[in-house]
Amino acid sequence: MKHKITIVNCWHDSNKGDSGIIFGMIKSIGNIFPDTQFSLISMYSEKDRQYKSAYRHLNKAFPYIKIYESPIPTKDCSKIHKFSERILVMIWFQGLFLYSLIYLMTIHLYDFADKLAVSIIRQSDIVLSSGGHYIVSDNSFKSVFGLYFITYPLLIALVLKKPFGIYGHSIGPLNAISRRYIRFLFSKAIFIGVREEFSKEELIQCGISPKRIQIMPDIAFMLEPDLSLHILNKYYLKPKDFIVITVRQRYSRGDVTFDEYERYLKEI
Repeated sequence: MKHKITIVNCWHDSNKGDSGIIFGMIKSIGNIFPDTQFSLISMYSEKDRQYKSAYRHLNKAFPYIKIYESPIPTKDCSKIHKFSERILVMIWFQGLFLYSLIYLMTIHLYDFADKLAVSIIRQSDIVLSSGGHYIVSDNSFKSVFGLYFITYPLLIALVLKKPFGIYGHSIGPLNAISRRYIRFLFSKAIFIGVREEFSKEELIQCGISPKRIQIMPDIAFMLEPDLSLHILNKYYLKPKDFIVITVRQRYSRGDVTFDEYERYLKEI
């Protein structure tokens, strides 16, 4: 029997840790259910400039797996600094919030007009929220909106009565409003897997029973080494006798100067 599994909230390949998580999820699930048919849903919409290069490694490694744009429009706000631009973006987000709520409430009425990602979720046996650290919020309205938008695919699964799971997340910190929202949403999940005790404690603070929360390894460790002999020789490395630390690339942020970035790399 072929299982249809949809992985949502797929981040950018330039973040090697998050990319490794998707690799690990596909491998770990595929080991247990070899006939699994995977679909991936991006955190970006196709009009977002980050979408074009976001999945170059995933496409190369898994050419048979289709990646679909986010069911909700996204906007790259990294280069927006003017106060007037920020106001316009906030108005845009508020309008998008209202539109997304109406869409959820009417999703059963117009299935013929489904967005492609919604259609994929509708056909899935289970929806998995990919691991990582993005279930987080501070006290700003932007942060609360962001948490809602990033969990929107899970709300779609909930409304469509599709089982969904939380697969290897780091959670928090969360503000009071976000804790209530996460308690509501995660209480509907068929399983909750987090990567560390801190995240489990954060979910317990949300009001979720500790019996429902499992601590699991970071699934990116499912990656197998693909060692280049040239690299090994260049740095006098022996297999299984060194570690690799990946640093997060600031590929879209405009708030770090070149000197600060150089200092960051040297400190690492």
